[in-house]
Amino acid sequence: MASTLPKLPLFEAIAHHDPESIAVVHSLSGRSFAYGSLLQDVAIAKHKLLLAAGSQPLQGQRCAFLVENGYDYV
Repeated sequence: MASTLPKLPLFEAIAHHDPESIAVVHSLSGRSFAYGSLLQDVAIAKHKLLLAAGSQPLQGQRCAFLVENGYDYV
C-alpha cells in the first residue's frame, strides 16, 4: 500500500531506509516505530482520508486534523 504514496522527496528518503530500523521513538511510552511501519501507516491514513472524502480527489484541498502529540501526529 505504501506504493500509493506520491513520489515526494520525503517519502522517497524514508523508503531508502532499512524498513526495520527505528524511525520514531515515543518518549512517554517508550514505544518505537520502524521506517517500514511509518510508510505503511501513512498510506493507510491516506486511504482512510480518501474514503471519508467520498473518494473525491483531494489534490490542493485543505485538510485539518487534531491528534495528541505522538506517533499519530508524525
